[in-house]
Amino acid sequence: MLDLARERLPGVEVVESDLRGDWPTAVGDGFDLVVSANTIHHVEGEGKRDVYANAFRVLAPGGRLLNGERLAVEPALFEHYRTLWQALHERIGMDPLPEDWTYERYSERLGEVGDVPELLHTQLAWLREIGFDPVTTFWKEADRSVFGGVRP
Repeated sequence: MLDLARERLPGVEVVESDLRGDWPTAVGDGFDLVVSANTIHHVEGEGKRDVYANAFRVLAPGGRLLNGERLAVEPALFEHYRTLWQALHERIGMDPLPEDWTYERYSERLGEVGDVPELLHTQLAWLREIGFDPVTTFWKEADRSVFGGVRP
């Protein structure tokens, strides 16, 4: 993905860093944009909050965090999401979900692939606590969302 970004965004500085380590400081006032896609949900628990704090630290005033992410599913909403997932599978020509696709089976599958997602409202609260303002959800469908915030 980084190679594609470099290829498709000439003149944009693409910086690679360890998500859980110390992030490089930008030259000048900071970075204009921090983008993550399908990554942060692999970080355990409040380690995600540390990632967002790092993003805030390296952004310039007015800089933006944009994150496309898998989310945790509340058990009470699982059947609703199952219906959405089934419709998506039909729409894009995938095999239907197994009849025995339960919350427990879904949770086991997440663990098998190394996913440790968090609820959207928890992540939005972390962004606000860190200092992002405003914090926005741009899109959400079932257990996927694009959200972020601005460093004032």
